[in-house]
Amino acid sequence: MDNAFGDVQRLIQRTVSSEKDLVYGLFTSNEGKVWAFAGLGSAPDVPNPKAYKEVGLSEDALSVRQESIRESTVAGEQVVEIAIPVRDGSEELGTLRYGLSTKRMHEALATARAESQRDIVQSLMMSVGVAVLAALIAALTSSRIATLIAKPISELAVAARSLAAGNREVRVDIRSNDEVEDLGDGFNQMVSDLKASYDSLEDWNRNLEHKVEERTEELAGRNRDMRLVLDNVEEGLLTLTPTGIMKMEHSSIIDRWFGPYSENTNFWGYLSRTSPAFSAFFELGWEAIVDGFLPLEVCVDQLPHTVEARGSTWNLRYTPLMNSGHLDGMLVVIVDVTQEIARAKEDQVQREVVAAFSG
Repeated sequence: MDNAFGDVQRLIQRTVSSEKDLVYGLFTSNEGKVWAFAGLGSAPDVPNPKAYKEVGLSEDALSVRQESIRESTVAGEQVVEIAIPVRDGSEELGTLRYGLSTKRMHEALATARAESQRDIVQSLMMSVGVAVLAALIAALTSSRIATLIAKPISELAVAARSLAAGNREVRVDIRSNDEVEDLGDGFNQMVSDLKASYDSLEDWNRNLEHKVEERTEELAGRNRDMRLVLDNVEEGLLTLTPTGIMKMEHSSIIDRWFGPYSENTNFWGYLSRTSPAFSAFFELGWEAIVDGFLPLEVCVDQLPHTVEARGSTWNLRYTPLMNSGHLDGMLVVIVDVTQEIARAKEDQVQREVVAAFSG
């Protein structure tokens, strides 16, 4: 999953770096976690978990259920943000956002207005020395020029609104042989890159979900196998945390011997119902392990190894679980030796009888 998240980060990083009109790219999960962020001087590999604040978003506005457009000012620059929900079928996976700078569009508009005004002024200066007919012709010419400029700009505005509505197939066809045509070509390229990025992200998400399902199924199978072993083993198996808390995974025979237990139950408290003497002795021994004053092997050897209650006897064996030289837990193996003790007593009685008659 770390590799998948890194690939998503690099995908958005490449999209933002390859398109100069993109100020930033942001992908957040459906739970509001920042998976990928590029632009605004962000780190190339590890996204800032609070990156959404840099683009003026609040935590409760990270997810969208349908395509939307938002205008804002980011780092002193006017930006049109396009937000697209990412879905896998009916499942909401997250939200993809790209911030498009309007700087070039405004510059193109300013240039177009300046050119139009210059043409109008020139036409008016020429009309001073000509007759009324020449003035009318100049006015019609100026009007035509203004119309030629306004039409492609209007087409760009309509295409931008269509893109914001979720139409990733929208394109503009401007043939004005000037900066406005360059702006139209840049818009078409940006839309193509956004569509490619979205399609690639969908492929990554599908592959990621498939891998998660495979790993989940594999883990579930292992858990079933382990549960089957714990349900059929004749020995009591359980593990303790370094603080003596019993983990919930244990063999079923322990419940039959001593009764069930809930979470956050310590071992001596659990066995206090069966043998108060054993419980008190074990608690003292475990405190010595926690203190760490004596060697661990000595403390483990001092723990009580026998529980006697209700006419039954159990032997306990302890195995420390170490991690980097520190105690990470304790494996406890419990064996019912009641019948073995009874047989030993019977054998002793028989030996004594035989010895008495032999004497």
